[in-house]
Formats: sequence, structure tokens, C-alpha cells
Amino acid sequence: MAAIAGSGHDVTYLGLLGLAETFRTSDPPKIRQCIQCLQSVFQFQPSSAIQAETHVQLGRLLHSHTKNIDMARSHLEKAVVLAQSSQLGIGYEEIRLEAMSVLTEIYKEQSQYQLAKSTLRQALEVAHASILPFWQFKITFQLADVHANDKELKAATEVLEMGERFAEQCCSHYMKCLFALSRAMAFMMIKELNHATSILSMIASVLERWNISNYQRESIHVFYLLLRVWTFLKLGQAKSVRPHLKQLQQSIQLLTTLSLDESQIHEAERFEWLTKEHLCVLVYLVTVMHSMYSGSMEKAIKYSEKALLQVQRLKAAEPISGLLSTFKLVLLEHMILCRMVQGQMPQAIKEGLYAMSMNLMDSAVAQFNVAFETSREPELRNFIGLNMAIIYIRSGMGGNQNIKLQNLLAKIRPDQLPTGSYSHQAGYYYIRGLQSFFDSHFMDAKKYLRETLKMANSEDLNRLTACSLVLLGSTFLSQGITQEALDMALPANQLAGRIPDSYINMWAASLLRDLYGIMGDPVSASEYYQLHNSLTKQLLESHMQAGQMPEHRLTEWLGGISPSRQSATKQTTGLLTTFPQAGPSSMM
Repeated sequence: MAAIAGSGHDVTYLGLLGLAETFRTSDPPKIRQCIQCLQSVFQFQPSSAIQAETHVQLGRLLHSHTKNIDMARSHLEKAVVLAQSSQLGIGYEEIRLEAMSVLTEIYKEQSQYQLAKSTLRQALEVAHASILPFWQFKITFQLADVHANDKELKAATEVLEMGERFAEQCCSHYMKCLFALSRAMAFMMIKELNHATSILSMIASVLERWNISNYQRESIHVFYLLLRVWTFLKLGQAKSVRPHLKQLQQSIQLLTTLSLDESQIHEAERFEWLTKEHLCVLVYLVTVMHSMYSGSMEKAIKYSEKALLQVQRLKAAEPISGLLSTFKLVLLEHMILCRMVQGQMPQAIKEGLYAMSMNLMDSAVAQFNVAFETSREPELRNFIGLNMAIIYIRSGMGGNQNIKLQNLLAKIRPDQLPTGSYSHQAGYYYIRGLQSFFDSHFMDAKKYLRETLKMANSEDLNRLTACSLVLLGSTFLSQGITQEALDMALPANQLAGRIPDSYINMWAASLLRDLYGIMGDPVSASEYYQLHNSLTKQLLESHMQAGQMPEHRLTEWLGGISPSRQSATKQTTGLLTTFPQAGPSSMM
């Protein structure tokens, strides 16, 4: 908080500004006293320069530390008027730019996007005319962000491209990469993956030529690899992503050993996408996602717990952080899925909703329907639809249910998604195989399930592989082809145990029990009977325990105020009785 030295009269006020700075930088900061000191400056009617800077200081403090946004906005607007006044002359452009920059954040928060955009475009003109590259970079990023918040992502990419060209004029490889990767991320958000991939290829070439290993280079490398990994995960390609994920993990380890020496960095380049601490959490997060895709539940839980500890440490320093809250929410979501797959319902219900895994199909359909109707994202709607299709198929194919299923399947064609998701397409083939199996169209079932297996195997989607193997084994058994059924069931059982997935394991054990009984092998049949019985007992106990928890009533929640956390009265006895023939409830 640097004061401006003006006339001799202004020196009188420097003491107040210095005292305000002392309060601001104390540990803990004394924001109220700082604001009081700054407000008292105006009583002495200082010069326009002092008034302008003081209004900026107050506006920034009120915006970041209080809820008095209207007063913050008023101070900043006064600062802009004073700073552009001819009384100040040349040299006070940075005060004006800082005021406009913070003011735009307030406009954005108040959803006054047009006002924010016009203010930033004025600021860009000032920064360009005054040859202030730092401010030109900063304002460009802000303008792209406002367009993105206003759901104008295409316009955001154009603004970022403008920033990229300016960085090239300034001969700044770092800023050019930062703008380019931000543009790639925006293209990914609007599903224009070809443009994103082209930018990533260009960045890869830049990184190859950028031989000096320093903090800036490595932070760009991590940013690039995160987007590369995310592209593969978005498409459900768990196998293809592995070499890139390994590089990312090595790169983040190297970045944590480096420090940012600001004295070695040009002032205009003092930007970063995220701090290395936040990047560490993101790397954990994509590792968790990959572990889920490839069916490594224990690994996913381990990395989720590590990431949550890191988030907790960061939140101690940043109590109000939307980004950290988002990280925490996504990590908890993945932990919930892992708990459900492993049949640990009490832990799952403590962390989230679980109606489908508890076989509460009416509740699951109701909640999926709300999600399906409210979502505007094609991939999310497709994912929800695939899960709903499993419920309709398991609930019986007669009459109205069959009409609902056909209507739903018409809406969830993954081959029509802009991203061409690999995992969604494989899941769709599985659904068609499941539908054909229940319709006793066994040749069609085998055709779809073999396609699912081919896709799932090629990208290590191990849970989908295990599901398809068991269902294919059940199809062969229905045709009386016992040996081929056994060839499917045995690897499915092994894979389910390795994941571990209690539901698929129980389903496979049930199939093996029946197969060995038919083939006249009572010893093996007894072994798998015991395994099936043990898994059933464990899951029933888990369901019973979860059903008695107050959080169980969240299965009734369809939006709005959640139901009160009182003891649940619904009984869960017998929820698994028809399960072995129906397939795993949490396949997706």
C-alpha cells in the first residue's frame, strides 16, 4: 500500500497512510482500524492524488474483507473519476487501472456483465496508451473471465487470443503459454476439442525448445499436462492417459522443489494460473479420477484422503475460497463412489446420496429425473440417462416401463455427444446388452457385450470389463453353453476381487455357484456358495446399518430444503434378494 508523495501539504497525511499499512500487515490484520485510518484522511482535504489512492485502498479493503459492497463500489468509482481528471496530469494511470480492475470484480459479482466489459475495454485502452504491459495482461485476463462468467466462452477465447498476440509482441514465452493454455481450457469447456488439441500441440513444441528448468517453465508444464490428462479422462481413456499422468506426477514433484524468485521475473510476467499448492491438489484429483476409471478403489481413496488433507491446510490460510470448496466437493464425491462400490454404505451415506446402491429404485429414479431435467450439460444428461436405463431394465420390461426406457434411450446416444466420450459409448453398449439379455435376445446381447468388452479392455475400464464379463457369462449360461460361461465368470470374479467391487464380486460368485452345480463339481459349487453367502451377509449388514442412520432420509430429497435428520423408519431387509440376476446397481 504505497502512498503517493505530492506537495509538502500531502506529507501531513503520510503518517495516517503509514499507520493504516501497519494495521493491514499486522498478524492478525486489523482491518477495522486500517479502514478507520484511511477514512480519516479525507477530513484533512488532501490533494486529488492522495484522495484517489485512498479511495482505491478503501474500495479494495471493503471488497475483500467486508460485506459492504455498495460502499466499496462507491469508493472505487470516485477513485476512477479522480484518477482520470486532468488535475492529476500524467503518471497516475496505474491508480485508475487498479480502481477499474477491482471495480470490475464487483460488477461481475453483481452480474452487471455489460458494465464490467465496457469498464475493462476502457482500461485496456489506458494500459495500451500508457505502455503498461502488466496491466494490459491483467485486464485481458479479467475481460476473458467476465465473458466466461457471462457464458460467452467463444468471446473469451478471442480475448485470450488477443492477449497471446500481445505477449508475443513483448517476447514473453511465459505469458504467451499462459494465455494459450487458458484459451485451450475455454475451448474444452465449449467442447471444441480440435482447437484445444491444436493449442496443446503448439505448447508441447514450445516446452521442447524451452530448455531452462525454472519455476515458470515447470508451472506451464504442469498446466499443459493437466489439460492433456483431463482431455483423456473426459473421453474415458484410462489406459491412453497413463504416460501423460506419470509425466504430470513427475512434473509436480519437480515444481514443489522449485521456488519463485520474483527478483528474476519481469514485472509484467508476475502471473500464475494456480499456486503450486493448488496444483498439487489438482494433480491428486486427476489421479483419483483415473483410479476410479481403472477400477483401483483403494488407490482412489488413498489419494482422496491425501488431497483432502492438503485442501484442509490451504483452507486454514484461505477460509473463504470457492476453488478449494469445489476441490473438496469433487474429492468427496469420488470417495462416496468408492465406498458404494466396496459396499461400505454407512460411510457412503455419511458423505453423500446412495439410493441406487441401496436398491431404493423409486427414490433413485426420482432423484435422477430431477437431475436429468435440470442439467444442461449433454455429457451429464447422458451419464444420468445411462444410470436410469439400468433401473428401468432391472425393474421389469413390461408396459409403461418399456415405453419409458425406449424414450430414454432415444435421448442418450453417446455417439452424438460433441466430445465422443469413450466410456459413455462403452456404457451405452452395455445397456443395450443388458436390455437384450432381459428380452432373451441372446445373440444381440452377446454382440453388444463383446463391443463393450473390446472398448473397456482397450482403455482399462476395469469395472465395466468385470460387469460385461459376468453378464456375458450369464448370457452363455442361458443358452446352455457352460464352458464359455465359466470362461467369462472366472476372470470377472478375479477382477472384481482386485478392484475390489463387492457387488460385482457377489454377482460373479452367484454365477459360478450355479455353473459348477450344473457341471457336477460340488466342491467348487460349495466354495462359491460360501463366497456369495458371505458377501450377501456383509452387504445386508451394511445396508441395515446405513438404513438406520438419520442421513438415510436424504433419499427422499428432490431439491429445496433437505429432509430433517431424524431416524429413518424404512426397512432395508431383503433389498438384495433379486440382485444377482439384475446386475450391479452402481455399474456406472
